[in-house]
Amino acid sequence: MKIGKKHIVLCGSAAASLLVSGVLAVVSSVLAGSLQSQRAAERWADGGDVPYAQVSVFSGSDAALYEGSVDSLRESVTNALKQAAMEQQKDGPRLWYDAYSTHGNDLIMKGTKRGSVTAEITAVGGDFFMMHPLQLVDGSYIGKDDLMQDRLVIDERLAWDLFGSSQVSGMTIDISGKHCPVAGVVRLEQDSASRKVASDAPQAFMSYTLYNSLTGSDSSYGDYYGDYGSSAGITCYEIVMPDLVRGYAKMQVTDALGEPSDMYILQNT
Repeated sequence: MKIGKKHIVLCGSAAASLLVSGVLAVVSSVLAGSLQSQRAAERWADGGDVPYAQVSVFSGSDAALYEGSVDSLRESVTNALKQAAMEQQKDGPRLWYDAYSTHGNDLIMKGTKRGSVTAEITAVGGDFFMMHPLQLVDGSYIGKDDLMQDRLVIDERLAWDLFGSSQVSGMTIDISGKHCPVAGVVRLEQDSASRKVASDAPQAFMSYTLYNSLTGSDSSYGDYYGDYGSSAGITCYEIVMPDLVRGYAKMQVTDALGEPSDMYILQNT
């Protein structure tokens, strides 16, 4: 199983980098809670009485999840919380939220400046930017409830490379003839762990739906772990949920996935 260091840090669980080389500083940052993306449970609990935990699931491309498996996992978590007498109230705050992502193929983009730029892509779903509140330089994030799923969030370097400015929300980027509006521009995390695995390439974030469309993938449902046509596999799944007793959250996710031996599951509280 091959898991990329950059995607692991971006997904906020660098401990899984034990599967690759040169990662001790990354692991230390996670254990110290220095990554903003590892403090999602703390932000969500906000001093409340219910303890929360963040659970991250990592898989290589050869053992990826798909949208159908995410839906099944969500249903399993909901049922487990119901059995624990924690049922979602109609007008109450959400009991949990999740996000998923994959480090996609590089895509060629064109802006207003002459020439094109090749950018590294992270395809995202769920409440990704709630989990990963990267600093906004301009504009806004993209989200699962957006009416149009064709917008992008780009980093500062890509904004400058394409437009010669970082104030470019509302501008459009041409990707294989499709015009995609820029929702926002972000500054990537600058902690020591992120810097150690940072790529020199500019970065773009787009919805899982848009990525599958641009790459000719088919996101139709299929088997739980099986081949979903050419749909991009989900290599990082994250959830913030009640941790009724220490380790409860990780246990629910692990049980829902069938205790897979080819995935790395980490709980961070």
